[in-house]
Amino acid sequence: MSKRIAILQAIDDAVAEITTANGYNLTLASHTYGYIDYTQVNSFPAVCMIPGDSPYVPLTNTEYTSGSSRGGEAGWLISVIGYVHVPTAEDKQMTEQMEYLIDDLVKAVLVDHRLGLSYVAGIYLASISRYIDFEQAVGIVQLIFSVKYDFEASSP
Repeated sequence: MSKRIAILQAIDDAVAEITTANGYNLTLASHTYGYIDYTQVNSFPAVCMIPGDSPYVPLTNTEYTSGSSRGGEAGWLISVIGYVHVPTAEDKQMTEQMEYLIDDLVKAVLVDHRLGLSYVAGIYLASISRYIDFEQAVGIVQLIFSVKYDFEASSP
């Protein structure tokens, strides 16, 4: 398995722990590290991930690191997108559900700054954005995480 797939799986495993029984605000109905548009979601809340771009910097002739240097927070960007649905989008319940989902995702993904993977130097929260589709009464949150990891050309 590639290191990139292992990182996506580790984030998905962390997100899978989001249940009220585990002390979170919400219980996810579904999660995947493949993209799902909210119009295709049948049960809410739901979460998907979109791997993004990353520059890579050579460390040696065969070793690389994600981002623009070995240090710092710039790394491989991964969007974690969550969807919530409430009966009426104008209701304050929409804002509350979106904020609960943000809190849960931050807690789940950042609790282990190395994702349980020895080659991951750290995972950082790069940005949070929100959007509401008032017509469908769906709230969308996007958290972009930056993952720093080292790899060899023979094992990306």
